[in-house]
This record gives sequence, C-alpha cells and structure tokens, in this order.
Amino acid sequence: MISSASQSSPGVQQPWLKRILLLSVILLPWCWLFGPSLITDQTPAFRDAAHFHYPTFHWAAEQWQKKQIPLWNPQENLGSPTMSDLSSSLFYPFKLIFQLPLPFPALYSWYIALHVLLAAYGTYRLSRYWQASSWGASLAAVSYTLGGSLLSQHANVIYLVSAAWLPFALQSTDRMLVQRNWRSALSLALLLTFMTLGGDPQSAYHAGLLAGLYALVLSRKRAQQPEAKSTSPRWLQNRFILLILAGALTLLLSAIQVLPTWQWTRQSRRTAYTQPHSIYELPATWKRSDEASKNTRSGQQADSLGGILATPAKQTHHRHIYHFSVGPWRFAELLWPNISGKMYPVHRRWINQFPGEGRIWSPTLYLGWLPLLLACMAWSLRSPDQTVRWLSYLVLLGVLASLGWFGIGWLIYEIQSAVQGPSATSPAIGQPVGGLYWLLVQVLPGYVQFRYPAKWFIVASLALSLLAGKQLDLLAQQPVSNRLRRLLATSAVVSGLAAACLLIFKTSLIQQLGRTAAHPYWGPIEATLAMQDILAAVVQTALLSLGCWWLLSRRQLSKRRWIVPALVCLTAAEITLANGWLVISSSDKQWQALPSIESQLPSLNLSGNHPTRIYRPRYGKLIPNYWSTTSSWLRHEEIVSWDRNTFLPRHHLLSSHALVESPGSIQSADYRSLWEVARTQGVTDVANDGNQPLLSLLGVDYLITKHPAETTSATTADIQFQQLQSRFPRAWISHKLVHFPPVKSSSPDDLRARTENVFFPFGKNRDLRTSAVVESEEKPEFPKLPTTNVPAIDSCRIVDYQDQEVTIEAQLASPGMVILSDTYTENWRATVAVKQGKGYRDPEVVPIYRTNRVMRGIYLPAGSYRITFRYHPTLFWIGSLVTLLTCLACSSALLLLRNHSSAEV
Repeated sequence: MISSASQSSPGVQQPWLKRILLLSVILLPWCWLFGPSLITDQTPAFRDAAHFHYPTFHWAAEQWQKKQIPLWNPQENLGSPTMSDLSSSLFYPFKLIFQLPLPFPALYSWYIALHVLLAAYGTYRLSRYWQASSWGASLAAVSYTLGGSLLSQHANVIYLVSAAWLPFALQSTDRMLVQRNWRSALSLALLLTFMTLGGDPQSAYHAGLLAGLYALVLSRKRAQQPEAKSTSPRWLQNRFILLILAGALTLLLSAIQVLPTWQWTRQSRRTAYTQPHSIYELPATWKRSDEASKNTRSGQQADSLGGILATPAKQTHHRHIYHFSVGPWRFAELLWPNISGKMYPVHRRWINQFPGEGRIWSPTLYLGWLPLLLACMAWSLRSPDQTVRWLSYLVLLGVLASLGWFGIGWLIYEIQSAVQGPSATSPAIGQPVGGLYWLLVQVLPGYVQFRYPAKWFIVASLALSLLAGKQLDLLAQQPVSNRLRRLLATSAVVSGLAAACLLIFKTSLIQQLGRTAAHPYWGPIEATLAMQDILAAVVQTALLSLGCWWLLSRRQLSKRRWIVPALVCLTAAEITLANGWLVISSSDKQWQALPSIESQLPSLNLSGNHPTRIYRPRYGKLIPNYWSTTSSWLRHEEIVSWDRNTFLPRHHLLSSHALVESPGSIQSADYRSLWEVARTQGVTDVANDGNQPLLSLLGVDYLITKHPAETTSATTADIQFQQLQSRFPRAWISHKLVHFPPVKSSSPDDLRARTENVFFPFGKNRDLRTSAVVESEEKPEFPKLPTTNVPAIDSCRIVDYQDQEVTIEAQLASPGMVILSDTYTENWRATVAVKQGKGYRDPEVVPIYRTNRVMRGIYLPAGSYRITFRYHPTLFWIGSLVTLLTCLACSSALLLLRNHSSAEV
C-alpha cells in the first residue's frame, strides 16, 4: 500500500543524536517496566503469567531437557494430552530460549520482555512501511506497546505473542495483496503459524479474516497509486489465489499443532451443547433431534433458532464465548488514564459497581492522550489516503467486535430496565444478539470454538497507534489546524472543570465509591485511593492538553524541529507513568522454595512410582477469608505464595504430584460431566468422612481442605490434609462386565444421563470394584492369546509408570477386565505378553475399551500377563510429517527461484 505521506523525518537533525533519541523513547520505558525482572529474581505475579504459564512452561522445558517430547501429562486430571492444548505452545520455535543454560525464571522474564520489544519493532517497521516518518513511527510504537491493551498481556503470555506478531502480519498482508507478491504470501503464512504455535490461533484467524476483507476492498476499488509490477506468473498475481495460498500454507505449517488440537477439541466441552448458538451447529442438532424424537422439521428449526437468538446458559462454553467483553463505558479510559480505578495490588476499581461489568481482560485501555487525539483526527472511512482508510476500518471493526456481550439485545434490555425498572423482563432476544462478535460467531466457520471478544481491541489499538503516527507527520508538514487547538483547549477546560467538581464533592463521592463490593483477592475498595485515581486521571489529561496546546501554539512546526521529538518523548513518559502499574512481579524465591505441602504429605510407598493423586477444591474454596476484608500492597506476593503452597491447578506441575481436577483451556466433555454429576450427588463434599465414591474410584490419595477457623494471615497452618483410606488401587481387575453402546451425541444432557447411569443407576452407587462398565460398539471379546497356566488368585500391580508408557503385571484367575484409572483416549495403544515360564512371549496388540466412562480397560481370559500401554498419537506424527515436508518444500522453492533469478541476471 503506497501512501502520499512524506518520508521526511522532522526533528533532531544530527543522525547519531536522532538514533539515540529514537531508541531511548522505547528502550527507556521498556527497561523501567521490565528491568527489575530481567536483572533480579522477580517474575510476573498477575493472572495467567503467574498461575498458568509459568508452571506449564517450566514443566514442558524440563520434559524437553530430558530429551522427551511432552505429549502427555499424567499430572493433569487422570492424564491429558499436552500436545493438544494450544495454551502450552509446545512447538513455538522461539521457546527454544528455555533450553539456554540459565535459570528458568530469568528465561521466562526475558521471553515476555522480548516479545514486548518485538511488538514495538514490528509497529515501527509497519509504520515506516506505510511511509511514516521515524518520529511518527516511534509514536505509533510507543502507543501500541505501552498502551494498556498490549502491556496488560504480559500477564497472558500467549496473547502477548500473537499481539507482537500482528504488525508483521499486517505488513506482509499489504505486500501480498497490493504488490501481488507471492513471497509475501509465504511470509504471511509463517507469521500466522507463529501466532498459532505461540498459543493463540484466534488472533491468526483474525489476521486471516482481515486479509480477506482487505482483498475484497482492493478488488472493488483500485488503489489510487499504480501497483508495483510483479514478475510472478499471471495466475499467481490473483489476490484471492495468494490469500488461499497463505491460508493453506498456514494450516500445513501448523499441522503439528492443529491436527492434535482438532482431535481433542472434538471430545471437549467446546463441542458439547444442548442448543446450538451458531448456524454451523444446526445440522448436528437436527440430526440429533431426528434420532431422539419424531418431531416435525419446522418445530426443530424453531427450537434451534431459539438457541441462536437466546442468551447462552451459564457454565457452558457458549456463555464463555462472550466472557471478557469490553463494556462501552470503559472507552472513557481512552480519554482519562485509570479513570476506572486501578485493579491491584489494592482494590481501587470502583467501576465494578456497573451491573454489566464482568470479567476484565485489560485493566485499562489507555494508549496515550495525544495518540488518541491524533488518531481521531486522522480517522476517516473516506480518506483519499488508502492506508488511512484501511486503518479506520480496522479501528471500527476492532471496537465493535470487542463489545462482545453488549449487542442489540443488551441495549434493548437496558432500555427496558430504565423505563420499567429493575423488574423488567428479559428481551425476546439474548443480550449478545445483534453485536458484531455474535455475527462473527454465526457467519465464520469454526469461530464458535473461540472466546473472549476483548482480543479484538488489540487490533483497534494497533490501528489507532498507526493513525496517530501518520497524523503526527501531517502536523509537522502543515500549519496546526484550529480544530486541533480547539480540541486541546476543550479537553483541558473539561478536565479542569471535572477536577474542580471532584474536589468540591469529594466527601460524598468517596462515600459512593465505598459501596463497591470487596474483591475476593484484593480486598475491600480503597475509596480514598480510588478517588485519587479519578482525580489524577482528569488532572493528567488537563495538563497534557495544556502542554500539547502550548507546544502546538505555533502554526509551523517545521521551523521548530525539536517540538515533534518532544511530543513523542512526552507521550512515552506519560503512558509509562499511567500504565506502569500493570507490570507487577514478585520474588522468584516463592517459586523455588519447596512448598510446605511437600513436607506435610507423608511419603507413600507407591508401587510403580506413579504420581500421588490429590483433590483440591475448586477456585475460591481455599482463599483465605481475610483477603476480602483487608488490603495489602504485597497482596500479589501473598497470592503467589498461597497458590504455590496449596497446589493451585498448574502449580502442582512444579512437583511430582497430580491433581484429579485441574481445569484447562480445552477440557474433556466426559470428564467434566463426571464432576458435574458427582457434585449433584454430593460425593465431593470434603466435610464427609473421606469415603466419597468418586474420589475413591479415581484413586485420590489426599484431600486438601481449609481449617474452619478464621485467621489473620495466610499460612499453611490453615491447610489440612485428609487421607483416603478406602481408595481404589491405580489398577485392578473386575470380572463382571456391564456393556453400553457409546454415546454418539455431544449433548451435555446425554453425557450427564450416561454418567449417572454408569455411576448411580437408580440413584444408588454402583460397586465398581466388582463390576466394570464398558462402552463400545460391540461387547468385548477375548483376544486370541495362547493358553497358559491359570493362577489361583487375582493380582494386579503397576511395575513401571512413565509419562507415556505404563506397564502392568496381572494374573487373572478367571476372565475379566484389567482397568487402569488413567484417561481413556483413542491415542493409547496396548500390547499384552503372555507369561511363559520365567519370561514372556512376544507381545500382541489388544483393543482398549472405554471403561467406567473415563478409564482404560483390557478384556483378558484367565492367565498371567504383562500389559504395556504406550501413547501413540497418530495425528501428531502425521502433523509433524506434514509440517516438516511443508518447511522443506517452501525452503526448496525459495532457493530454486532465487537461483533462477540469479541465472537470469
């Protein structure tokens, strides 16, 4: 895309001084924000960066160092396929950094900080590509990188990775579609692969979607300036062919991750639904209805469309789709930094009083007052500059899509509530219905599998920053418009008046702020500090407006070259001061110290060295009571320490123990239905005597409970451990079989009904020690094994337990099912060797049956055997081969064409 903006760079004329200032404008804030974690023992202490990605990345790094591909994790639930969990980002090439001979905490901090720096470089590079000056590009880089949308993603590492690659992807898209450059199609495919392998395929989907929209725009209207000539074959100059090429190569390059994830997602809660909430789910729903009843087609369609137009039910994936939506009131944060109140380390976020305020993705949206003002001046859907026009569309799309839950249905509901009062009935359509994100869920194939609309605001943030950089160049080339000066004066006056009103009504406002509900982690609202945040927000905007008004008071900036650099430096400083609180860290000693839980758990003499299984109550059940009633500036460190010592899910990966309930981004629908039914039956109530049927069946060794007495500090003395005495062995034999056909429906109701029938037939506990429930197309049959001496009694023990291989020695006095209480998936293979004298015959492959809903079972005749389970994910190996061959093919094509071009010259 060629812009008419000049490439001249106003500002400091000495090249060396200019380079130093350009580097300093981003490097100094970067060092100030991330320096403590890079040169000390500090690591991020907020959200997923602390309690999810740190232990996950650490576990995976250890597996790689052991020369083992971390395909399966036996410490998650009853075992889970790590390779299928996108958030683990196992195959992201730049995670090779974790193999360097440095402490993991330091590598983890560098991994995060370098991706922030990568985002700055990519934005600068993209802005320069679109003909911005060096200072305009610097302003864009500062605004995007230090803005709340990106900077807050240091706490959601996989989304920071995708945000860092987004500017590069937009540049490759432009080159591919405008210059008809097929090499840029390869580059775009590689970048989308980085985003996918980095853990965020949704952002890669967004980038591909934007590329498709851009291709449509260019095909309908010619670019104003002539396009660069291409030496590619004519058929390869077609934009849509290039787009298809880039998309196909992305799928092939990321096949190593996409194929296993697709296989696991089909079995997850994301595909389990009662009513469809996407048009792509209608066929499966109609088919399921036809099999279940004889309803007429019209009736089925009405019910299905009712699901699409309704508000998704709570505790379902379809409801989670719209979590982390950006409430429209939050756009005030773009004007006044932290106007909503800072979220941590003490609770000052008063905006939680809004009834619609839900889960928060980015604690602040602020990207700088001057960049916002300049972007708003440049924004135009009819601009003669094609770049400005495209960026304006990106802003519009990003903002509207980020609203998510707040669609037309929500607006109708709010209007009804305002007119009829709180007792107003819900509207005929669901609250997200009519919004852009809802429309994307309906129209785009597979989009219903994704979630979190706030991810779209990162696109809007980048586009606003790039528009600001272009507008800054216009300021340097043309007289400062009266419109801009009036806007600055108006914002200064309005913010000043707001500050005066706040001071006048300070006492009553503090009382109103004090009504904000306490946060379970950060404690009660600090109303006085919240008031200070509001006052500081309006004062900062007033001062910035006055300062910018003074700097721009002279109409010709080209004669005063120091003004533009001063504006950029001022913006970098004010955004850093406004958003610096987002980056919060704690001492790594809390991670490295051995948790007290390790010393409190008695050592168990477990045959086979399999992990000790622990049941920890769900989130919130073990939170110290005093957190919600007191505030502390070190609460973030207390949270890290407490979570580490009480085995918050994922924290247990830093030890050798396993949690039987550890939620993840993609959860097995069968396993989740088991827990839902168990809680309905009350069998996981830790106040019981410890003989809960489900926990016993899963082989839980210990329960973690909280001492009922109130405490004034979070110590491990508040944690109690309860040992299950009657737990099942990890492997056992059942001689009585109960057969069910497999559940072919993805309906949660059907899964729940089957789970209840397996574990609680007729409302009573099934004795699974003596019987096993098998789900298969046909009843299990004995494998054709040679006859052996029949033992007098049964015995079954695990002789070796590895992450991806389990060996069992079993003796069956009569035919029966050998059951291993590990997760059943179709990727496990089993071989059986018949005992012969002191040794064993050559092993033979035998089928594995889904047993007791979530476990593995093998049906054997009487005899003595050695059974070996090996993890063999076929689609992973196919995907690995596809990725490898695609890399070789692309490299060969580039090399051959390069040699061909050299020969022609």
